Amino acid sequence: MARVKYFKQWKIDTVYTLGNIILTMRSIIMGCITFHDITEYNWRIASNIKPSEEQKNSVADGLGIIALAYVNRDKNAQCWAIYADAEMVGLMLVEDLIEEPSCYHLHEFLIDRNQQKKGYGTAAIKRLQDSLANERKFPRIEVCVHRDNKNARAFYDKSGFVENDFIDESCPWNVMYVYTFPERA
Repeated sequence: MARVKYFKQWKIDTVYTLGNIILTMRSIIMGCITFHDITEYNWRIASNIKPSEEQKNSVADGLGIIALAYVNRDKNAQCWAIYADAEMVGLMLVEDLIEEPSCYHLHEFLIDRNQQKKGYGTAAIKRLQDSLANERKFPRIEVCVHRDNKNARAFYDKSGFVENDFIDESCPWNVMYVYTFPERA
């Protein structure tokens, strides 16, 4: 059995050949999650990313996230598409908050309603944490979550975020979660 590596889309696949039979080994793991800018080629797909029914009141849909990135560009807002292999499965919006305490602000994080419960969100948040920790412009990531959104709160707890007692007066129904980057060795 010969093993061959090749590039397909944005991921390296491992292919095993046995005579005339080709077997491709794929798994949905963190290594398959990539982030890409929103461009003239993928914005329509991004605009169709939708929240689940229970998320509709607490997170923007794809078009809303793209619009928020535009209106918050003075905060260096970056909207990234989340891909699993070559398929867009979600979007996120990260801003730089310069005022103290300065941080990365995860303004929006959405996995499409048809792609949820597959591990993409967990893999994407871990990839984001690692990426921003390497950049290290700020010491932490903050995210606001609606107080009644138990699923999102459990997700951020599981992802290493810690609930903070800060309450934003403009949206007192939200709870602040903070992920502080580990010390560098």
